[in-house]
Amino acid sequence: MSDSDERFEFAGDAADREYGSVALVAGCIVAVILATTLIPAAASVGLGGAPAESLIPVPPGADQRSGGGNSGGGFGTGDGFGALNLGNRTSVGGSLGESDGNPFRSQNTEVHFQVRSEESGYWRTGAYDTYTGDGWSQSGTSDATAPVEGRQVRYRVDLARPTTSAPAVWRPLRVDGPDSLELTDGGLARADEPLPEGTSYVGVSRKPPRDPEMLRATGRDYPDAIERRYTKLPPSSAVSLRPFTNNVTEGADTPYETAVRIEEWLEANKEYSLNVSQPSGDHVAREFVTQMDAGYCEYFATAMTAMLRSQEIPARYVVGYSTGQQVGANTFQVRAMNAHAWVEVYFEGVGWVRFDPTPGTERLQQEEQSYEESGEPGEYSPQEEGSPGETFSPDPGRNNGTATATPADPGGDDRTVVTPQPTPNTPGGEDDTPVPSDPADPSMSDIEVTLNRTAVPGAVVEVSVTVGAQPIVGALVEFDGEPIGRTDRGGTVAGRVPYTENLSVNVIVGRTVDSEAPSGAALSMAEPLSLPPPDADSLVARAQPDNTTRSFDVSTEATLSVSGDVATGETALVTATVDGVPVENARVTLDGEPVARTDDGGQARVRLPGSPGNVTLGVDRDPVAGSQTLRLAGLTVSAEPIWPLPVAGTPVEVSARLGNDSVAGAPVRIGGERVGETGVDGTLRTRLPLESAVPIAVETDGQTARTTVSNPIANAAGVVVAALAVLVGAAVTVGRRSLRPRSLVRSLAVPLRTAGRLAVRAFVGAAIAAAARIERTLDHLAALVSGERSPAELVRAFRSWVAAWAARLRRPVDRRTPSNGRGTPADGDGSGSAEDDAAHVTIREAWGRFLGTVSVNRPWTKTPGQLADHAVSADGLPADAVATLRDEFRAVEYGPRSPDDSAPAVEAAIDRIERAIEPAESSGDAADAADGEGDASAADGDAERGAD
Repeated sequence: MSDSDERFEFAGDAADREYGSVALVAGCIVAVILATTLIPAAASVGLGGAPAESLIPVPPGADQRSGGGNSGGGFGTGDGFGALNLGNRTSVGGSLGESDGNPFRSQNTEVHFQVRSEESGYWRTGAYDTYTGDGWSQSGTSDATAPVEGRQVRYRVDLARPTTSAPAVWRPLRVDGPDSLELTDGGLARADEPLPEGTSYVGVSRKPPRDPEMLRATGRDYPDAIERRYTKLPPSSAVSLRPFTNNVTEGADTPYETAVRIEEWLEANKEYSLNVSQPSGDHVAREFVTQMDAGYCEYFATAMTAMLRSQEIPARYVVGYSTGQQVGANTFQVRAMNAHAWVEVYFEGVGWVRFDPTPGTERLQQEEQSYEESGEPGEYSPQEEGSPGETFSPDPGRNNGTATATPADPGGDDRTVVTPQPTPNTPGGEDDTPVPSDPADPSMSDIEVTLNRTAVPGAVVEVSVTVGAQPIVGALVEFDGEPIGRTDRGGTVAGRVPYTENLSVNVIVGRTVDSEAPSGAALSMAEPLSLPPPDADSLVARAQPDNTTRSFDVSTEATLSVSGDVATGETALVTATVDGVPVENARVTLDGEPVARTDDGGQARVRLPGSPGNVTLGVDRDPVAGSQTLRLAGLTVSAEPIWPLPVAGTPVEVSARLGNDSVAGAPVRIGGERVGETGVDGTLRTRLPLESAVPIAVETDGQTARTTVSNPIANAAGVVVAALAVLVGAAVTVGRRSLRPRSLVRSLAVPLRTAGRLAVRAFVGAAIAAAARIERTLDHLAALVSGERSPAELVRAFRSWVAAWAARLRRPVDRRTPSNGRGTPADGDGSGSAEDDAAHVTIREAWGRFLGTVSVNRPWTKTPGQLADHAVSADGLPADAVATLRDEFRAVEYGPRSPDDSAPAVEAAIDRIERAIEPAESSGDAADAADGEGDASAADGDAERGAD
């Protein structure tokens, strides 16, 4: 092939490759156009139940930055601190707010906030209504409906970390704190800007009723808006969860029973573990229920919420913190590891009630272990209330489980089967002849009549009529003679139990036996017929009605549940039930007096008496009756002064209590003027006014308690008099001693300076002694190393040293004179020689003689230097002799000099001092004698003048 041909072929190949690249680029452009056109349309309708937007890669966090009511997305929006900073969306199982992982998996023991509260609770920070398959989001303001309000609780929160989602007890009524903190319409405490650590606020909430009996009596008549919003599920989740949950909750008649069944199944079949991997799919609840063996709070709460919604029961996903650690009276410390998720279930006529499906004991044991490993002081042993009727702690022995529901279960052990002897009867009395027995025609004694639950007045029960294993179709069933209907193809019929002590169930069966009917076919029911003509050949047997009667005991003991504040003057909600069935139209009595009647839900509102004491609440509708005794606590108030005595103008602490419980938010009045209200712990600190007697009153729940603080003015006057007496006494003392203020200051300064000098000398002496001891010890060790001394010799030397010190400590010391610098006691009983002791005594005697010559009162309060200065300047003693005596005395008593070396100089000095004062004493004696003679002659002259 020529070169030109080769170049032509190469050019052709290049052109082909260029055309292919152009075609590839064009195809990519077309694909992008189709994707941008079709995917948004598909997202609006969904593809197979999965969000179509999931097909497009999204940068991390982009889904949380777009849309929604909050600018932030997931937990913390990057700020951390567990569940204190929430967004409007959250995933389940992923990283939700802390840089080191999911806050619900965190076992960090750092304190997030502290609560002082009248009682414990779960500290709620957020709620989510829309299940997305892999997480939750908020579609709008949370519902805060509360048809029934429970007990009021007050609490104070002190933040230890910044927050925008402030913890509160459900359901909050108000929060008092920084201006930026507000309560939303959905019952969430929110701040526009992060509240800094150290911020405090006070909340007031109404906790919903949690009595299992009250909840068991509720039905399914939910508000339309709540049912639409809080029962939604993605179609694929609903399809997969509904059949499974149907099996778990089979036979549960009420929403409460359904919730209990789901919670018990989760706790029994799923383990608690923080070491789980995030589900790979987009349906967390389905995967956790059907595939995973373990999880933590997010998984349990998500699964229970979705399972409840599959049963058309409104439920929502809630986050916040569990109770935390109680560190004092009414004080709870809540840490990062207490971040938690749970479920709120809506009950007809009650509102949102907390359920916690996470295994509580296992969770608290994990927290306890983390607390111990962190090295935090003290023990971690909380006790929490999860679902209604449930408490748990790290110690399984202290727990009680969720109140067990009593669901109707046709195939379980709860069914009641009674098969007494039949009572044949023919309606109208036309024919009382028993049906003859026939092997092919079962006798009425073979019929079984069963109920699917315990007979309770007002309950709808299902009656099953069977013979052998076959249902009887079309049988007429009567309750106490009143027909309730005919059995269906399954041999069942439902009816409401009347108010009676014994239920009589009468079953009437009219049999027509077809000669061509197959063996074992269900018996058919016809209207009662007369006997057919003798020549009829279509029947081989007669047709006539037969009946059987069964009796069932009926429960008639009513249970009363009281919700709200059980206190004087308050209105409480009373719910009357029998085995979970409301007692309708029953009379409610208070101490025997009728006060109300129950409605269709067995409820009635009753205003409690205004005076404290025990009251009996009763309900009756013959033959149903029940009663409960309520204790209405009395209000008491006390006032304790902060000072030992109540003094006008000083603080006093006012405490209010209802029985054994502190009263928060009670107004306090002093002398009729309101001065504040009690705090969370039921106390208020205020000041006593200037009055002779201070009346203090506290009001709450229609009660007023009073106390009086006596004699605050008299006590104040006594304090003033005592203070004046002290001042006068001090002035008199100063006056008697002729001390001027300046000299008083100087006299006080002298002992202070002396004490300082002695302290310095003691420190220096101790340091010198320690250095000497260290030097001697090093010498001993060096001798041991060199072999000059044996270990035994060192031990003996050490024992001798210890014995010598012990002897010195046991030796009595004369505290009137100081010891010398070597630690020798003043009495001379040291370990030195007899000559040394004698010289020491000589020096001290000389110093004592010197003190006798000095004109100073209480010389023991002066230093040797001060005494020497006074002797020279005031007494005129020879300066050189006084200086020698002073220096030698100091060197022996406070220094290392030997008494033998100083004794001669001391003796010479004291001799000179004493010789110096002898002439003065002699001249003084002569002057005294002359004065005496003059006085005598003067006396004689006076006598003579008196004689004249």
